[in-house]
Amino acid sequence: MKVGFTDVETTPILAWTWKLWQPIIGINQIVQPTRVMCHAIRWEGQKRAQFDAEWLDGGREAYLGRLWKMLDEADVLVHWNGKSFDTPHILRELKEAGFDPPSPFRQLDLMLGVKKVFRFESNKLDYVSQRLLDDSKTDHTGFQLWLDVMAGDEKARRLMAKYNRQDVDLLVGHYEELKAWIPLPINRSVVDGDGTGCPACGSKDLIKRGYAYTARSKYQRYVCGECGKWVKGKRSLTIGEVSEVAP
Repeated sequence: MKVGFTDVETTPILAWTWKLWQPIIGINQIVQPTRVMCHAIRWEGQKRAQFDAEWLDGGREAYLGRLWKMLDEADVLVHWNGKSFDTPHILRELKEAGFDPPSPFRQLDLMLGVKKVFRFESNKLDYVSQRLLDDSKTDHTGFQLWLDVMAGDEKARRLMAKYNRQDVDLLVGHYEELKAWIPLPINRSVVDGDGTGCPACGSKDLIKRGYAYTARSKYQRYVCGECGKWVKGKRSLTIGEVSEVAP
């Protein structure tokens, strides 16, 4: 299974506006829509994220081809707010450029997992990273960085690459910290083994710890001795003859 940790950066929308404070901008005021300008990807098992951008190796058309290849190769993409931001932006770019759909892939949006299980004051990557990883995003010059990158400033582009890679490294750290806590899109024991191990890490060190119950059945419950994930057996130990009728 090929798992990729990824993050994209987009350009701002260029538009005409009548005022500076809370402007209402119609679609006919858009001069240039947003686009994906760069991304970083770190495949599981790699020690360093790879950075790629529209200003590298053949220009924008070649860059979109590499984006398509990334999606096509991935079995799972891990990201932060990627289901509503990163992936839809990439797919729009590919569709507009005339690409065929890449092969299907699963997505693990760590931000959605954090929001489902925990309650932080902020669900931004930087804040949660400080709380859970004692780490943070790379400092930069704010909106000016995007302007400098689009203007072709090489120093700014190097900083953008560093910033993008750090975001991906944070994703890897969060995945290791959170995989026992949040729902996962893939059962690792099925992919990497015979399906009898931990769905989060694949370990066979499953310790019996009580039972899980439904309205009609009772299942053996386990905790993974490797990562701490709680799981239950697939086979019912008992099946009730009757169950409550919903009002």
